[in-house]
Amino acid sequence: MHSLEEELYRFVAQEILRLQDVEYCMDLIEIADPYNCLFRNIGSGSQDESRNIYRLTDLCMLDEAMQWVPNRNRIRRIAESL
Repeated sequence: MHSLEEELYRFVAQEILRLQDVEYCMDLIEIADPYNCLFRNIGSGSQDESRNIYRLTDLCMLDEAMQWVPNRNRIRRIAESL
């Protein structure tokens, strides 16, 4: 069984690869079921952390090579709060 943090990190990494240009992305990620590690991309809209909806760009960061990668610290804080 993988942790919520690991699964969310993996999901964000897959979304980065799928979208390729994260910088201008307005997509939202919903943590639909944190206990079963279920996530979904719900398109554009308003971020609402109280409903576990986060903008993809808020879950990412630029690494040393200026490539978009999942932001492990942000993802860890979200996982700990759930």
